[in-house]
Amino acid sequence: MRPWVFLIVSVGVLTAQTATAQPFWSVGPKLGYTFGENGGVTIGAEASYFPVFSSANVPPYALTFDINSWKGHVSVHAGFEVWYLIGADIGPTVFFTPNNVTPGISIILWDGVLLYPYFEFGIPFGGPGYHSVGGYLKFPIPTTAQNHESFSFG
Repeated sequence: MRPWVFLIVSVGVLTAQTATAQPFWSVGPKLGYTFGENGGVTIGAEASYFPVFSSANVPPYALTFDINSWKGHVSVHAGFEVWYLIGADIGPTVFFTPNNVTPGISIILWDGVLLYPYFEFGIPFGGPGYHSVGGYLKFPIPTTAQNHESFSFG
């Protein structure tokens, strides 16, 4: 492995561990592709809230909110995500089409720091499922720490 690749990965892992020891929001745009009938380019945004952890043994977790749009469809997702080697987000989703509003569930697998590739599987109740791939570009937004300390990555 090239030394610069090792350095980038190491900094990313250490940054994620230090940042998740403090409460923060992680927000940003999403760009991907949805496969299947009526598939196409998918655009959207996600916001995740990471609370303070009381134990170093608890993996990073967050509450999430996504909104996505692709050819004749919009989905709104609220979920719970956890990261341990790979991130997973699961939660209820409402799917909107020009003629229908359908509740369902979405499962999103992701990994990364700042740039997060993802795979999403959406399951509308009573309708065909869909899957999409793409990436998030998310940035941390600090909140006030419990000790009134400023947010930092180190």
